[in-house]
Parts: sequence; structure tokens; C-alpha cells
Amino acid sequence: MSFLGKKIWGKDKTKSADSNDWVYLGETDNYAVYYKSSSVEVDHQNNIIGVVTQHVFSDEGKIDFLNRLTDVDRQKHIDINHSLLLYYYQYKERKYVISKLTDFSKLGDIIYDCDYPLVWKKITPDTLEDYLLNKLFQGRHI
Repeated sequence: MSFLGKKIWGKDKTKSADSNDWVYLGETDNYAVYYKSSSVEVDHQNNIIGVVTQHVFSDEGKIDFLNRLTDVDRQKHIDINHSLLLYYYQYKERKYVISKLTDFSKLGDIIYDCDYPLVWKKITPDTLEDYLLNKLFQGRHI
């Protein structure tokens, strides 16, 4: 996967969130969320930001996630540990899209990998997408 011609879905895609490159955003009962600081790319001409996030499942979150799947998908995801998501933001219009989702096992094996069409959605206040975009604005000249 590339953004602005740079590969950001590279060899280190399975590193855990304890790496210095991952910035903690927050957590729910189901997962902790981080973004990869080195993945942040800004296209000023088109007012777009790209960033990779990591969602690390808690035990409760894994059970909740598995309960929402079909039997076949549940078997594929039984060892799920975390997911990587590639977000794009149209920051002036306050819209976002999740372009890619990859689920990983505890061992770092890819369980599921999907590219999504670019269907932009408005950012709802007080959501993860809202918080992440605001966090990306902090300390950046956008």
C-alpha cells in the first residue's frame, strides 16, 4: 500500500504497539488504539492526511469480535491479536475513509486482508476518527 508514492505498509507491519513508533491514542473495553507516527503523510495540495492505526484486542474485545462473526470467519480469526487500518482524511472537509484493513494473529500471521473503496464519510464529533484527526493536527503545520 502506498500513499503519496511512499510504501507505508512495509516489512514492519506486524510489530507490536510497544515499539517507539506507535503513539497511544486510547482504549475501550475491547481494544487499545495506537497510530504509527512514521506513517503520517500529508498531501497539502489535496488536503489529505494518511495514517496507519493499530487496534490491539483485549480478551473481552476478542470474544466480542468473534461472537459477531459467522462460524467460518470465527475459525479464521480465533487467534486474532490486532488489526492495522489505513485511514485517509480530507482534513478541510472533515471526512475520512478506511482504505485498508489487515487482521493479524498473535504470531504476526495475516488472518484477513482487505482493500476498501474510497467512500468518504463525515467525521462524527467525539469518535475515534475525530480524536485521531485532532491528534494529528497537534504539533503539525497543516
